[in-house]
Amino acid sequence: MIVIRVKVKVTSENKSEFVRIMTDSINVSREFDGCQFFGLYEDVTDENTLILYEEWETQSDFDAYKASEHFTESGKQLFPLMDGAPENAYFMAEPIT
Repeated sequence: MIVIRVKVKVTSENKSEFVRIMTDSINVSREFDGCQFFGLYEDVTDENTLILYEEWETQSDFDAYKASEHFTESGKQLFPLMDGAPENAYFMAEPIT
């Protein structure tokens, strides 16, 4: 499994538009092959810091998603709303039982 965590900062003026676009994007992203989970969260200490959390079955599933027109078009709308570059972390992971 591939786990992705993306930390995004937005200004308070851009937050509602970012969340609206991201929510629509997440609904489409969840339909991609291999997407096991995709969620958006707000930091409890900073309302303008958001976390995207994703789980993908395989690296190739995630790569296909990143190469998609949906990913490219969503990015064109979302990146201008961010306050700086996003902070990404990628993990090859298996649940601990």
